[in-house]
Amino acid sequence: MIYINLNFSERQFPQALGYTISGEQCGLKETFLLQAQLEWESGAKELALIYLHRGIEKYFPDCASFVQMAAGVRADDRKICAKVS
Repeated sequence: MIYINLNFSERQFPQALGYTISGEQCGLKETFLLQAQLEWESGAKELALIYLHRGIEKYFPDCASFVQMAAGVRADDRKICAKVS
């Protein structure tokens, strides 16, 4: 799991966002959550919701079917989706 400290100054925001974008390019699924969290904390609520919506569509198009899956199946993906829900 990725953790980012959101106690940053205004000039550190672009750097933090750049790091999360780099993480996304490396295939880390959790980065869309971090991007949304960064935008939310900076006051860009609508942009944060857009990041969440796009991330769910991109990484979890079958998110609705997670409810019917047996416990332990795709557990990591299910945990990420649960954080968004």
